[in-house]
Amino acid sequence: HQALCREVMHSAALQLQGWQKLIRQQIQRSEFVNRHEKSILTLTFADVNTGKSSLGNFVGGWYLRDTAYADLYQPHECHIEDYSAASQEDRQVKVIDHFEEKSTEATSTIQHYTLAQGLTWVDTPGLHSLTVEHGELAQEYIQFADLVIYLTSSTSPFKKDEREMLEKLFKMGKPVILAITKSDYTPSPCVRDGELLFPPLAPKSQDDRMAQEAYVTEQLKEISGNDNLENSHVLSLSVMLARDAVRSGDGRLYAGS
Repeated sequence: HQALCREVMHSAALQLQGWQKLIRQQIQRSEFVNRHEKSILTLTFADVNTGKSSLGNFVGGWYLRDTAYADLYQPHECHIEDYSAASQEDRQVKVIDHFEEKSTEATSTIQHYTLAQGLTWVDTPGLHSLTVEHGELAQEYIQFADLVIYLTSSTSPFKKDEREMLEKLFKMGKPVILAITKSDYTPSPCVRDGELLFPPLAPKSQDDRMAQEAYVTEQLKEISGNDNLENSHVLSLSVMLARDAVRSGDGRLYAGS
């Protein structure tokens, strides 16, 4: 009987710990929303290495510094909130001036900033970042978003796992902007006056962009079961081209980004 009682008490203790963890998580998520209730909460969501952080830095004006448009940049704090298992789900906050950009993603953090114009931009862990919990963390925050910006790479738009996630978004009724990122290419080098020249990065052709956007739009219609796509918008972009354009003051390149 004593052994049975110990087993029941141990099981009850584990259940209690689980409930406490869930309640603590929900309180933290609710606190996040309450802190930003007066702004439009925009959440970027994508697989790893699709350019989420660089897009967030551009929208926040980070790349305007030291350019002819520097007066448009308003410095703001970027908060990095760590919810990793190592932190036992206790939020650990760091404050920096822009998102760190990495070619790989191994974090379990929510990064965000709020602009004076009333936009809160949230950068989530990748859909398939290195651990399952990180992807689940990103999905939890979707429920609070006013707008979801879903990024898919121009090199391979709409992989199977992306289709599954977008289906969930549409079922939640979230407005979605689907951005086809990295819509650029490096032209082949040429020889001029005996010298090998490497042309700068250039936008993909309008025909290529339109073809990809048409393909993605048809996929969205199929996934959502809605031919009108009232709450969705598809566009192509290249943050790298936009950065180059800002640095050089090239209006045509910016338009092409």
